[in-house]
Amino acid sequence: MITHALLVVLDDYYAVMNRHDVAGIADVVAEDVILHDDLFPDHIVRGSREFQKVFEGLWKAVPDLTFRELHDPFFPDSAPECVVHGRMAGTLVNEFPAFGWTTVGGYIDIEYMALYEITLDRISYIRACLKSSDSGAPSRRCRDGGAPNQRGLTDSSLES
Repeated sequence: MITHALLVVLDDYYAVMNRHDVAGIADVVAEDVILHDDLFPDHIVRGSREFQKVFEGLWKAVPDLTFRELHDPFFPDSAPECVVHGRMAGTLVNEFPAFGWTTVGGYIDIEYMALYEITLDRISYIRACLKSSDSGAPSRRCRDGGAPNQRGLTDSSLES
């Protein structure tokens, strides 16, 4: 029963994220949500307002950004949490310096594992870890096959 309730919350969260629904964020994350994400390792996002601001900026920079689950979520027995293996992808059309993304036109394709803790009917904690390559840098593929920079972007004009 707990797995079904968590799955509903998770489905609602990903629907809001893929619609780029800033107002809808308040319906899927707790007011005191904590987001610890490898995309911004020197900063932990605290609270739904800050969470909204981060994603508002991210969606402005990457208006076609999508999140998708690569496998079914993993639900530990009787715990109000789950783990998702996913991918976020899109094209950078505006710089997003907070993430070090400045190569406008670059394609973002980032694989991640995220732990979601759920309190009542909202996500209260997210820990997102990026997939690492053998070099220790985040592993990202680019649409044109070029080598991505440190933050997962490529600029085909720099690759010739």
